[in-house]
Amino acid sequence: MADLVPMMLSFPPETVVAPSEYDRQIRALISNLSNIPGSTFAKGAGAERDLLDVLNPAVNSIPYLYVLLAQIHSHGDRPKHLKHVADAVKPDSLLWARIAHFLEVFDPIQIRYVGQEYRRLLDFVALVASLCNSYLAGVIPIRSAMMRLDPMTGTFTSNHITFLRLCMQGRLYSETLPILDNEIHSFPAAPIPNIDGQFPCNDYLLSNGYITTRSNISEKLTSLDVQEYYVLGANAYLGLRNYKRAIQFLEHVLVYPTQNVATGLMVEAYRKWLVLCCLVEGRSLPIPRTANGAAVKSMRAVSKAYEGLVEAFASGSMPRLLSEMSAGEQLWRDVSLYPAHMRPDLKASANVIEKDGNAGLVQQLIPSLTLFTLRNLSKTYAALPFTKLAPMLNQSPVQAESYIQTLIDAGQLAASISSPSPDPPAVLRFHGDTETRSEEELYEELAKQTERTNRVAEWVRQADLRLSLSKEYVEFMRRKKREGKEGSEPMDTTWPDQDEDMMADL
Repeated sequence: MADLVPMMLSFPPETVVAPSEYDRQIRALISNLSNIPGSTFAKGAGAERDLLDVLNPAVNSIPYLYVLLAQIHSHGDRPKHLKHVADAVKPDSLLWARIAHFLEVFDPIQIRYVGQEYRRLLDFVALVASLCNSYLAGVIPIRSAMMRLDPMTGTFTSNHITFLRLCMQGRLYSETLPILDNEIHSFPAAPIPNIDGQFPCNDYLLSNGYITTRSNISEKLTSLDVQEYYVLGANAYLGLRNYKRAIQFLEHVLVYPTQNVATGLMVEAYRKWLVLCCLVEGRSLPIPRTANGAAVKSMRAVSKAYEGLVEAFASGSMPRLLSEMSAGEQLWRDVSLYPAHMRPDLKASANVIEKDGNAGLVQQLIPSLTLFTLRNLSKTYAALPFTKLAPMLNQSPVQAESYIQTLIDAGQLAASISSPSPDPPAVLRFHGDTETRSEEELYEELAKQTERTNRVAEWVRQADLRLSLSKEYVEFMRRKKREGKEGSEPMDTTWPDQDEDMMADL
């Protein structure tokens, strides 16, 4: 170990060096570490001078990671049941604390060179946290590691799915927001030297420059992986009652390119999307035009019960809605987010994904229909006694008064209830739409939207640049030139100067 420590501490260089020299030195370090048996690293565990005590995880990140993996392996890094998880690697152990600390402070530049080892560590944390039912102990360090390597987490990786699966299993919906609120702008692809630079240690505008198919930071992705991410993300937003954002995620699944075939995940997304449109808009919405027509027909063919539910809701008839809900009660309860035919690879690990039907979501249609009915009545009436209002809501006057008061208190209905005495019936008085926002709130919202639009415009510019330098595009332009035709102009993704007064015309 005496000879091992100086080698581990020899990197990073004490002075700033050129990217080519940095790349040479770090690859030499990885080569040396790869030639050392893992048992040599593990021998330090429990000794008077543990290698993890000698190394600084924020400075000597690669050697520290190698030692962590070796010590984990010595205790069993692929447990299948809780009884196989050694006490030394459980969430309350010293080694677990070191893993969590490392994932919060590692040098992200160095980790770009050891993507496979980085991913192994994240997978182990997720597995043990799941087996030990200590979901939060795994979610926080995994999220920290993802955001440390890619602060905007905008390049989609298999780690996104690992993180969301663990969050959904533990019902930690709010913990998903730092990842889900960031838009996905790229997928790992083969690096383009003209754009990405020659070395992983180069400075990059976007993370897809160093998270590539060669980096091994992500497993090989499939279309089902992408669909699963957005379905899981929609479920997280459902748990937080952010229905508008959930609709956006589900639409990503509905418009996913497919060869005239609808996957099980697309069917699940379509069913949830139908119900959510009623909860948010009070009616069904047209399917996005970019969705594959043949796939849409397939989804609709197996979702007739859901479409009937939506039609009953749109009719405004509470008895009809309740009848449809009762007729399909078994269906709402039995629908599973991950049937075996969707993801065969998940069948053997049912504990990874918690199955959840749509019964709870469907039940939300009852209060939602009542709310939309009241809003429609406010367009016709200024006031209504509860003796007339209650039958419209299929409730007793007492039930209607209690429920409407909760809507008023929650700010969902602009109205008030007057009850002068026990003899005259209580009256609901509508106040109209009193929702107003100050100029400061409008400006703040506009500034946030401008920032998001600027960010998306930059992603589009980068995607356009990558496309123009790809082999396929160059060949296309050559073919167009041979045919005597002019190539298409590149997209104009210019966005106004951020310093320009966006409120001038308001």
